Order: sequence, then structure tokens, then C-alpha cells
Amino acid sequence: ATSATAAAGQEPDAGGDGGGAEDCAICLESCAYSTTLPCSCRVSYCTGCWDKALASSFQHCGLPQCPTCRCAVRVDYDAVSQRLVFSREDTLPLELRKPPADDKATQARAKAIQELWTSTVNRLLDQVRPVQVVRLEAYGSQRPKLTEFAREPLRKLELLSAEELQRCFAVVAGLSSSRCEALGGPLAAKGIADATGTADGGEGSASADPAAKEEGPKTASGLLEAVGGPRRVPGVVAAALESTAPQCVCGSPLLLMSGRARMHKVLLEMPLAMHLSQEQVDTWIQQVDQRGATLVQCDLCHEAVRLGGASVWMCQNGSSTILHATAYDVCDECFLRYACGGEPEPSSAAEAGAGATPDGETPVGA
Repeated sequence: ATSATAAAGQEPDAGGDGGGAEDCAICLESCAYSTTLPCSCRVSYCTGCWDKALASSFQHCGLPQCPTCRCAVRVDYDAVSQRLVFSREDTLPLELRKPPADDKATQARAKAIQELWTSTVNRLLDQVRPVQVVRLEAYGSQRPKLTEFAREPLRKLELLSAEELQRCFAVVAGLSSSRCEALGGPLAAKGIADATGTADGGEGSASADPAAKEEGPKTASGLLEAVGGPRRVPGVVAAALESTAPQCVCGSPLLLMSGRARMHKVLLEMPLAMHLSQEQVDTWIQQVDQRGATLVQCDLCHEAVRLGGASVWMCQNGSSTILHATAYDVCDECFLRYACGGEPEPSSAAEAGAGATPDGETPVGA
């Protein structure tokens, strides 16, 4: 997303008026913003291509690398300027400075990469967390009615018009789907593009979901029950009635989807899913649900996002930015706490089964 990469800590090209701007070495477009490289390479990258290249190398080999010389790049986030800061990684362990000579060295290298990967993810999460909290608080302060929905959900729902109630029910119908395409349901009516590229009324929208066509009275009490409790009302109201979505720290919108749909999306992005049928994917998700396991955790509170009944705000930018190369998720409890002034429910981090995956993968956001 343009808004995400423009905040990535690069400076406008000196020839930004078109007179002397250089072309990006990847997309070959003129660089509106040029990247100050941490290495000695004498090429130009636009902010978007540089960002995606670092994210891609991080996902494939465990550390961000310059796409030209392959030198390791350290990535930090400056909370004051709200920009990414790039420098040469000078603290690589010995195992990563030379090719492995034998199996033992290969194992040591793999362990070192995993440790560096984990430290990079955790460092960036710690650096961006205060900014993300402030953005959620600002979102809520500009929309005081969300706090009112948190404090008096039924009374505030009773004041909604029939059309507004219908839009809220459409969001709930979208959240009831187990498929990742449900992401388009809650947001299509707002004109926000969903992660699968579907448009309003398309295959992934709420109007295409059978659940959205159920007949029955659309009442405030019925909506409160359908939502799953008063704590989830503000999130549904925000997704259904607000014209602007909450903003991720990277600048892209946070999109509301169910925990089950988010799990479905994560699984489809794994290499394993290439060899699974849709029926096998659904069966695996059902088995995970029965065990109380998850692949997703909130990047603010680190709580596991459960499948049953939970929802999560997922960054539309996904894993295409080095700022959060493992995607970015905010649970509905953190949205309630920071955007609506609500108190979080007791911690459930110790619940059994958290973090289980089909092939030992680390949960998204971990």
C-alpha cells in the first residue's frame, strides 16, 4: 500500500520533480522516494520495492537482505518519527558469516537463523506497539460513539435505524463464515478493498454469503445475541457503520474478520496448503478448533486468537512489509480496550493448545 511504504523512512528523491529522479532497479518506475541504502550498492529502489524485497528475503532465508549485494540489513522502527530505519547488520553470529562445512554446522546455522528471525520479529513488535496503541486510541477518540456502544451496547443498538441494523447483521453474517473470503463481507459496504480483491456483491462479499440471506427480524437484542456478546458490539459497529477503518502502524487499514476465517487464510498461505484440497483444509481447521489450538495471536497483547466466536483486525498489507513480515493482527479485546476504553477480559495465554500448527510453524504474529 502506498501509505504503508511512504512512511518507511526514506527521503524524497532530489529529482522528485521529474528532472533527475532515478528509476527503481526492481519496478523500473521513477522513484518518488529514494531509499538510502545501508550498504555500498549504487542503485536506486523505490520505497515499496525495497520494503517488499526485505520482507521477501526475511520470509525465505530468515534475515532481511539487500536485493543486490545480499548483505544483511538490520531493520528498526523509530517511534518518534514513525519511520523504518535501515542499517548494516554487523552483529551476525559466526554461523551466518561462512558456509556450513558439515551437518553439524548446518544445524548450527539453522538455529542461528531461527534465533535472529525471532529477535527481529520481537524487536519490531516491541518498537511499533506504542504507536499502534496510540493510533487505536486516536481512532476511538475521533469516534466517541464507539465508547458509548461499549458502555451501553443494547441501548445504543436500539437507537440504530433499520438500515444500520441491517448493515451490522451483514457484518455478523460475514464473520460467521469459515472461509477467508469473508474478509470482504464486513468491509465491502464501506468501499474498502478486501484482501482477496473481491468487490461489493462479488464472490467474497456479504451479499454472496448464504448466511447473509437468512430471514428473520432484525432487532437490537437479536443483533446483540448474534454478535456473541456485548464486548464484540463496538468492533462490529465500527466495521459496519464507519467509513474509515482503524489504521495499522504501517499505514494500511485493519480489516475485521473472524478468528476462523483468519486461521483459514493463514493455512492457505502455508506451502503445505498447495497439496491440500478445500475439504482437507476445512477438516484440519475443524480438528484444530476441537483441540482449542490456533495459528494466530494478537500482536499487541500476544493472546491467542481462538476460532470459536472471536474476531480479529488484520492488516490489509499482510506480510508484504518488513515492518510486520509475519502479518499483523489486533484482537477484538485490544480494539475494545484501546479504541473504546473498555477493560480487557482475564488473560487466557495459559490455555492448552495455543500455538499448535500442522507442521510446527510458529503462530502468526509470534
